[in-house]
Amino acid sequence: MTETVVQFRKENRSKREKDFGLENALAGLVRRRWPVKTIAFVQHEWGLSESEASKVVYANASKNTLKKLLHHKRGGFALFVELLCDACSTSLEEHIHTQAERAAHERRQREAEERHWSSLAARLPGDGRDARRLVEPTR
Repeated sequence: MTETVVQFRKENRSKREKDFGLENALAGLVRRRWPVKTIAFVQHEWGLSESEASKVVYANASKNTLKKLLHHKRGGFALFVELLCDACSTSLEEHIHTQAERAAHERRQREAEERHWSSLAARLPGDGRDARRLVEPTR
C-alpha cells in the first residue's frame, strides 16, 4: 500500500512544483512527508528554529538554512540528491543511465579516432610515431 501512495504522489505532483528550484522541491518534500504539523516536524527533524522551519515549508529557505540541512546528520547528500531529482523531474537511476550512455558514446568516439590515427600512421614511411605531430595543429 505504501508503494501505491508514493507512486500516486509522484504522478500527481503539479507541473508548477516541478518547475521551480531547490527551495520548492524541499517545501514539496516536507509537505508530502509530514502533511500535518509540518513546521514542527521540520523543526524537530533538522534542528531548525521555528522561523527557519516555517521558511522551509513555504519555499523561502535561506542559503544558510540549506547549508544546515546539507551538513545535518539526517540531511546531507541523500536529501539533496532527492531534492535535485525532484527539482529536475528525473530520477537518480535515469541520470546514471544517461551518464553511462554518454560515457560509452565518448569512448566509441575516442576508439574511432585512435583507429583513424593508426591508419594514418601506417601510411607513413618508417614506424609512424610522428604521425600525430605532423597532422595535428600546434597549440
